[in-house]
Amino acid sequence: EEGGAVEREVREVADGDLVPLDEMCWVLMEAWFEQFDECKLKLKKLFQENDVDHDEVLEITEFIALLKKTPMRIRQHDAINMFHELAGPDDTMDEDEFSELLTFYKFNVRSLLKI
Repeated sequence: EEGGAVEREVREVADGDLVPLDEMCWVLMEAWFEQFDECKLKLKKLFQENDVDHDEVLEITEFIALLKKTPMRIRQHDAINMFHELAGPDDTMDEDEFSELLTFYKFNVRSLLKI
């Protein structure tokens, strides 16, 4: 959220002369966790919107279709490999398994925020 609490806190800290390192680290981590939580919500919404048959799991066709709707550019065989890495033994992906995308993208929340 623009103008959120963390952004205001960063501005307040930036207005001072010197900032203790631990305070600045705290502010930066708060901002990162705020973005991380936003990404988790976006992934949840993305999952629900693309669960076409509303069975609370994604099959590979739903997963591939989902990826095509995002700005992520990934080759189909890489998407298939990603699906199999994240999916359970039943060859479907539930919401928890889908949220592992955050780990797959090494917590690069900026790219996920563009979704």
